[in-house]
Amino acid sequence: MQLTENSFPFIDIIKKPVVSQLTSNYKKDRYFRTKYIVQKRNKYFVIKTKDIAFFTFEDDIVYIVTFNKNRYAIDKSLSEIARQLNPAEFFRINRQTIINIDAFDYYESHFNYKILLHFKDNLSAPILTSRSKAVQFKKWLDE
Repeated sequence: MQLTENSFPFIDIIKKPVVSQLTSNYKKDRYFRTKYIVQKRNKYFVIKTKDIAFFTFEDDIVYIVTFNKNRYAIDKSLSEIARQLNPAEFFRINRQTIINIDAFDYYESHFNYKILLHFKDNLSAPILTSRSKAVQFKKWLDE
């Protein structure tokens, strides 16, 4: 028995609408975080993601660092934060830091195919990446 495309007509009926609906819903419904509520002493602040230079993990605490160099502790993991942010604007440069594309000034090649990332306005000390993250970072910049 020879099978042809017409042997299973129900597949086209199911496949086309379901696949297109699933892909269009994913694109439309993708939500990226636009702000975080943080506490400093007994005050609460709303920090917009466009004002965040980077997130960093230091001494078992995740901090938000803004472009005006304010630091706020936040009760979330970097992995959770990375999933919530727009990947066109933020990149996890290493295990300790997620950067805003507008926060870095330039990068330079380092030994063993790593890169050293320099921040604008001395927001932070330069950050060294791994080889694999260096490749991903360059692709991210080129998108």
